[in-house]
Formats: sequence, C-alpha cells, structure tokens
Amino acid sequence: MAWGGERNSWARAKGERKVIEMLKDDHRKVKGLLDEFDSAEGSERGEIAATAIMELVIHAELEEKLIYPAISQEIEEDDMMNDAIEEHAV
Repeated sequence: MAWGGERNSWARAKGERKVIEMLKDDHRKVKGLLDEFDSAEGSERGEIAATAIMELVIHAELEEKLIYPAISQEIEEDDMMNDAIEEHAV
C-alpha cells in the first residue's frame, strides 16, 4: 500500500514539473514574440501581436484552471491567492 502512495507522489511531482516547464516554455515563447514584434514592420506586427495575445490567453487559462487551484489546495494563504487571481485577471 505504501508503495502505491509513493508512486502517486512521484507521478504527481513529475506532472507538476511538466506543467511548470510548459509554463516556462510559454513565457519564453511570448517573450520571443515580443522581441519579433519590436523588429517587425507593418502588417507583420499585427500578426505577431495576435499570436502573442492568443498565447497569453491560453497561458492565463491554464494557470487559472490548473495551477491556481492546485496551489490553493497546498497553501493556507487565501489572501495571497485572491490577490494573485485578481492581478492575473487585470
């Protein structure tokens, strides 16, 4: 029975690392798009901006639906989480 608990903890930790890496990849992707935007001209800027906005919307939804609830379950800082959720919405 204990081994199953350890296995679940290991799987959860591995999944958490995967999610964190995905979020970091999202940050790098958007930063790259913003760098491209700076050097782009004309309609290309609009296309890059639209892509960056789409990436940010997806990223925000993942954080709000997966990350924030998981963090809320693990910490007892309701005020901090409420502030983070409110700031994220802005």
